Amino acid sequence: MDGTHTLLTALGTSPNDAEYGMDDRVYSAKLSTIALFNLLPEAERFNRVVALCTEDALNDSFPVLRDSLPIQCVPKKIPIGVNDEELSEIVHTILHSIPGDSELTLDLTHGLRPIPFLFFTSCLYLQALKGVHIRNAWYGKLERGKVGPFVDLSVLFHMVEWFHAVHSFREMRNPKALVDKIKEVSMSRTEERDLNKNFSKIVGTITDFTILFGAGLPLELGRASASFQSKYSMMKEKFDVSAIPIPLAEDLIEEIASATQPFSLSSQRSTGDWKQKMILTSEEIYREARLIEMYFDGGFYNNAIGLMREFIITRSMLSAQQNNSWLNRDRRDIMEKKLGALMNYWIENQDALPEERRVLASFWNDLTQGCNDLHHHGMNCSNVSVTKRAKKLRVKWSSLKSHLEDNDFWNADFGGGSGCVLISPLGLSTGLLYSAICKVKPNVLLAVASTKSINFLQEIIELSGTQAEIISRIMEDPYQGFNEIPGMISASQATLLGADEIICNATGGTTAMQYAIMRLSERASSLGRQVKWMAIVDNRPAEDQRKNPYVVGEMIDLERSKWT
Repeated sequence: MDGTHTLLTALGTSPNDAEYGMDDRVYSAKLSTIALFNLLPEAERFNRVVALCTEDALNDSFPVLRDSLPIQCVPKKIPIGVNDEELSEIVHTILHSIPGDSELTLDLTHGLRPIPFLFFTSCLYLQALKGVHIRNAWYGKLERGKVGPFVDLSVLFHMVEWFHAVHSFREMRNPKALVDKIKEVSMSRTEERDLNKNFSKIVGTITDFTILFGAGLPLELGRASASFQSKYSMMKEKFDVSAIPIPLAEDLIEEIASATQPFSLSSQRSTGDWKQKMILTSEEIYREARLIEMYFDGGFYNNAIGLMREFIITRSMLSAQQNNSWLNRDRRDIMEKKLGALMNYWIENQDALPEERRVLASFWNDLTQGCNDLHHHGMNCSNVSVTKRAKKLRVKWSSLKSHLEDNDFWNADFGGGSGCVLISPLGLSTGLLYSAICKVKPNVLLAVASTKSINFLQEIIELSGTQAEIISRIMEDPYQGFNEIPGMISASQATLLGADEIICNATGGTTAMQYAIMRLSERASSLGRQVKWMAIVDNRPAEDQRKNPYVVGEMIDLERSKWT
């Protein structure tokens, strides 16, 4: 504040002597502003007056005001306010007469009938946009033959501030406005100590709720909401909530409680591992869906789209009956890969999926693009149209909500059914593939061979005794045939998609063959297949290996080995 304390008043005509009272003091004056200046304690007195005057009031009443006060009195000529244009002119005059970051007191006693409404409207603007602090709004209640007491109506301005703050919180447009307002509340009297302690706890939970809402943390938000509900219920049982120095305290806090309740977790644990013990239920699904809607309604698109992505993973985990492990990071990563695989397959084979799978895959594709744009804050070479993207996703989201109870719709699994597929190179060291078959015991063997090594495949199959389905891919140039690999991958897609598990052999063959195995494994992963790697080691002397290659060697699980 700059030290300026202005009193804003509107003068009428024909000023007459009247007695005004404040507490036990009385002062006689022709104008209420003169009496108010003399009745207020010195520390609360204004140091400047702005007086709105019609032509008649400027000639009739303003000289009385100016000559009776030892401070600056500034007249502002106004029309009588008979239409919208004149009313707007009066408000404009007020707004440009009060300096920003200053204090303002109102005198509503005199002037035109619309003046209280015009003052009220102007003060809302001055508070919100110019940093003006409204100290008091005095009205001299004049009665003929009696002392007219000054009544402070500033509580009405405070009510509007509170109503706006609670409304912003309830609609989640600007929930922090309530936190800022509620922290201004002070209850320092000794008899309110216990109530003050409980109210401070509620302020803490509302603050937490607001921070967590902005951060987009649905579980922590739900816990904060449950904590608020519990603390508020306890406070209502023990204390008179109306004693809290908030206008219409009980009504407003009930509105706050009502706004937080839809996001409250059904059960709240106070121990540190409360999230590890959470069980996924349909109630949680609907709670998160409500939160996504609230984010969309409030324009929090980043949170809406980010939470929607996690929601799809969560709902798919419920479909997969992973109710107890739905917050396990590894399990969530697996489900995310399945959804990504479904999306990748849909992009290349849109007509190969049933309708419900196509809808889910398409939505995951749109959602992935939306998350990439927003969560990377547009740091790419393309323009980000937030509103267009959000509108498109919300339309699809509204359609998906009709499937919340349909477990089959959210099933991200596809493909599989062929069991274990072993993908292995076949070089001239035939014992490596032989050992891999004996150790893995696959249902399907996908062998990458050269025109020379393919001649050993039938012998290996017979000696291993495998009953696996045999699929061979021949590299014409086993040393530099890297350009052959894309065709090999395309030809093998059905085999990869049908696998329930894929084990890749990291030993044998040429560098080009090993690169082909790696690319096949990558394609399998993109199709949502579980891929593992292993190696075969024959610890016998090289001469013994050449004489008798068909001795089962040692298999090293590269997923668990010290080299991984």
